[in-house]
Amino acid sequence: MGEVNKMKALKTVGTGNKKVYFELLRIVACALVIFNHLEGYRLYGIASGSKQFFYMCLTMITRMNVPIFFMISGALLFDRDEELSSVLKKRVIKVVLLLVLFDFVKISVDNICAIIHGEDYTYTLYDFIRCILNNEIDAPYWYLYSYLGVLVTLPFFQRIAKKITKNEFLTLLVLHFISFSVFPIVNIFLTQIARPTLSLATDFQVPFAFEKPFFYTLVGYYIDKKLDVYKLKSKHICGLSFLCFTGIILSNLCTYIEAYINGVYSQNYVQLFDYVTSIVFFVLVKYIFVVVKPSLCEDNIGKNICFLGSMTLGIYMLDPILKTVFYDKYITVAEPLLPTLLVSLGWIIISMLLGTIITMVIKKIPGFKKIV
Repeated sequence: MGEVNKMKALKTVGTGNKKVYFELLRIVACALVIFNHLEGYRLYGIASGSKQFFYMCLTMITRMNVPIFFMISGALLFDRDEELSSVLKKRVIKVVLLLVLFDFVKISVDNICAIIHGEDYTYTLYDFIRCILNNEIDAPYWYLYSYLGVLVTLPFFQRIAKKITKNEFLTLLVLHFISFSVFPIVNIFLTQIARPTLSLATDFQVPFAFEKPFFYTLVGYYIDKKLDVYKLKSKHICGLSFLCFTGIILSNLCTYIEAYINGVYSQNYVQLFDYVTSIVFFVLVKYIFVVVKPSLCEDNIGKNICFLGSMTLGIYMLDPILKTVFYDKYITVAEPLLPTLLVSLGWIIISMLLGTIITMVIKKIPGFKKIV
């Protein structure tokens, strides 16, 4: 495709200042985060036969949730040039306020529910501060703490990302592959024959490859800014799909082997190739929206995707609170009627619907629109 046609096509991938494929990725990642904390996510541990294989594959796919969020952040943030003072003022303070606000709401809801059920629940201001600092609130907000780490070093990473080369990117992938895939696979077979396991020396630190927040943000930036999706052919798509499938199968195999050794199914190998699944999904979604079907970004389809995408932060923050209030009542009604997987999928819909409505209301409050 010529440069002129390429530029015309790129104009269709966004609605306003947003790229529609980013917003769809956010929606999928948000739904998978919710699913990650439901019973449907763990069904492979109690199922058998073909159902167990299906549930296990579903669990492996689910683990691309947070990596996708980090990849989007890298793609959006690393292309800029910002001073640390600006980052602290515009970004870090926003995330800190978000954590303080929703942690306070979560604790308050927990307190009210405890009182209703006649349970003791005492929380002092000191407890609140300590729990925020240590991330001890009963909610999966750890992603925001990792995100804060990226933000504090954002100007540094912005300078690095712009100069990253193909060989440097591949080096990061290889190091990540060795640490997070090769050693775990080798070690499970060593465990089976009762031999000591292997690992890299803890003194050998390559944070760009080993620390997932930094790794995924750099990967997201490189794939979005330096990988030309117009050059992808059918053979590339098939190759990426094969890699993804192979990673999922190997993750399943290791999970089966560990269960055979220990007699119980664990989550130790569900993230064995989460980076492969995340990268492939990211590339395929962008390829579809930019090359295959750019018309998806136009008119109401693109607007609706962008609208729901803008709600995902609020949905993510509200889900633990909504679960505290409504989930027990929901499963009491739903579990006798539906299989566990459908119960979990039903909660995703309910949580995202309620989360969208509440987030819309919050955004109407002066000063809160920029936070959520």
